[in-house]
Amino acid sequence: MARREISFTALGIALLSSLALAAPAAADTTRAEALTTSNSCGIDHICMYEDPGYQGSEYIAMYATSPSNSGSLVDIGGWDGDNEISSVANRTGFHIWMYDNDNGTGYMGCVSPGQWIPELWRDNEMESFRFADSCR
Repeated sequence: MARREISFTALGIALLSSLALAAPAAADTTRAEALTTSNSCGIDHICMYEDPGYQGSEYIAMYATSPSNSGSLVDIGGWDGDNEISSVANRTGFHIWMYDNDNGTGYMGCVSPGQWIPELWRDNEMESFRFADSCR
């Protein structure tokens, strides 16, 4: 009998843990949905924000749909988001390669099409980014 009680207790703890982990994801989804409906980050745009959770100044709101955008490099201006990016919303069909230096050097990661990142793993370090067809 003791084994079953322990199993049910372990199951209960596992369920509570999974619910606790699901709550932040729901909050991020809600914020992403709010951005989508408010047009803060429009369809076919890459948007980059000063603060985590898509808050603060929207330093980048760039429209990109043309195949000619692939490979295009963008240096983020010194007073306009350089080393200030904390969250990213990618509503384009492109992968976005992120760099922690100007001119596409110092690779720091890739954002897939449709991906929303509420808090970058390397906060306030991005200085440039490139539109790409894949994350490879």
